[in-house]
Amino acid sequence: MLTPEQARKISLIEVLLEEAEEQRPGMVQAPPEQAALLWSEDEIRRYFNEQLSATGTSSAIGGGNAPLDGAETSRLLNGPVGQSLTPPRPPPAAPVSARCSPELLARWFPGLPLSGTATPNPRARILAFHSAGNAEDMWTSEGTGPRRSPSPLLEWCRVNRVELLAVQMPGRGSRAREPFITNAQAAAQALLPVVTPLLESSAGVSYAVLSHSFGCWVAFELLRAVRAAGLPQPRVWCLSAMPYPDVPYDKRPWRRQRTLDDTDFKEEMRGWDVNEVVFTRDMWQLYEPILRADCTVFDEYELQPDASYDRAVRQASGGNTVEGPPPLEPFDFPISAFWGNQDRRISRGLVAPWARYTRGGFTLREIAGNHLWPINNRQAKATWLTELVSALETALV
Repeated sequence: MLTPEQARKISLIEVLLEEAEEQRPGMVQAPPEQAALLWSEDEIRRYFNEQLSATGTSSAIGGGNAPLDGAETSRLLNGPVGQSLTPPRPPPAAPVSARCSPELLARWFPGLPLSGTATPNPRARILAFHSAGNAEDMWTSEGTGPRRSPSPLLEWCRVNRVELLAVQMPGRGSRAREPFITNAQAAAQALLPVVTPLLESSAGVSYAVLSHSFGCWVAFELLRAVRAAGLPQPRVWCLSAMPYPDVPYDKRPWRRQRTLDDTDFKEEMRGWDVNEVVFTRDMWQLYEPILRADCTVFDEYELQPDASYDRAVRQASGGNTVEGPPPLEPFDFPISAFWGNQDRRISRGLVAPWARYTRGGFTLREIAGNHLWPINNRQAKATWLTELVSALETALV
């Protein structure tokens, strides 16, 4: 069994390897598997710095280890609109045949080349949204070394020529220098022009949507924007571990991050089953600003009803947000929802009301895991991904 120190070093290697791959795709080799057992954290950082120096890249991976103070966190969260930021060099453009900017594709979907699902003529596409504090690699990576775990989803995509487009939100990974987006509607509006050429009827490619936790409300707002723009709808949406979007503030089982100091915020994150490794000094410097930004998205989220929504029906139901009609026209595609039976935040009762948002059929499945089962429970993740593949097989193939 790994010690906490070894687990922390494995996580550090994965973070540095991802950042190195984004800077110099295919040029930096992972350190030997025994590095997590024998090397110090400084030696691990030195290895990556030397690797990047040898490939002609000036690395910032190992530098700047001073803790972020409150002013710096505030700047990262609330950078001025229009601030001139130079994003890191994007990875190579994915071979997508639709009419879209290679730069935008690479920025929003940096994991496509590494996922092994890129294809010139995809049979179908999947849009996937990561959870809070995480990145697109929760969908596109199978891990490295002792933590490698084959993904039933990626294997199915490769066999069936299905392109997995995992969204990378700004402020992390290859987009670390970009300001965070802390509003679900704003995220949807930023993403809409990127995905429009991929979803247009002329593209002739069907698609599905996957989302976990915080990514569900971003996906929901994008699907509303897609429908408003007259674009084709997905064949299925598989969502997990997030409450229905019109859940009242007083029913939300979490504390808003803006009310919490560092100690209380860490405790709040523990309630979401965030791994203890994240709270170590070096890792917390990386994750605290990301988590605060992502928490702001769902802390402050308020569903805005469709302009054409007829409120008479809702008023007749007594305004019941669990049993009554939703504040917008239901979708026509099926929704497949999942909840974790060990989740201390999101219960079955908070996920089940998503059924109100579709006329296309609704299923609700239980997963034997906590809130972050895709991150910290291999068996639960494998079961969940297999269930996703089953839903995708029915909808797309």
